[in-house]
Amino acid sequence: MKTYEIINPSDPYTFHAPDFPTALAVVLLLGEGAYAADPGDDSERGGIMLGWKEKQAEDYLARHFGDPGQWCDAHAAELADAFDSVMSFKRNERTAFDEAVKLIPEEERAAYRARVHDSNRSSMNDIGARAWKFAEGFRAQVAAKGIS
Repeated sequence: MKTYEIINPSDPYTFHAPDFPTALAVVLLLGEGAYAADPGDDSERGGIMLGWKEKQAEDYLARHFGDPGQWCDAHAAELADAFDSVMSFKRNERTAFDEAVKLIPEEERAAYRARVHDSNRSSMNDIGARAWKFAEGFRAQVAAKGIS
C-alpha cells in the first residue's frame, strides 16, 4: 500500500492505494480532472486533465483503465478502501495518524477521524467528506454484488 498526496488548490490531503490506477481513479473522481495523485517518489503520478481536448482525455483514460466504468466495477472494493482513507494530512504527518487510529476501538474510529479531519482542514472545500461519500457508494456496490 502506498501513500499518495492529492495535489489540489485546497488543504493538503493524503490517502492510501494499492497501485497507481486506483490512486488515479480516486483523484479523477474526486477532482473531476482538477486534482493529481503524487506518490512522493519517482513512480508514476498524474490525474490533472484540465484544458485537455476530449480525445486526449479519452486516450488517457483508456490507457490506464480500458473501459473506466468496467474498471471501477471490477475494483470497487479497492476504491472503497482508498476513498475511505482520504484524510486532511500532509504526507509527513500521515503515519502518526494511521498508528493512532489502530489504538482506537473500531466503533469509535469514524468519529475520531471526523474530529481530526475537521480540526486539520481550513477550506470550505471538504475533499475528505466527498471522498467518504464515494467510499460509501463503492461499499454499497460491493455489498450488492456480494464481493468480499
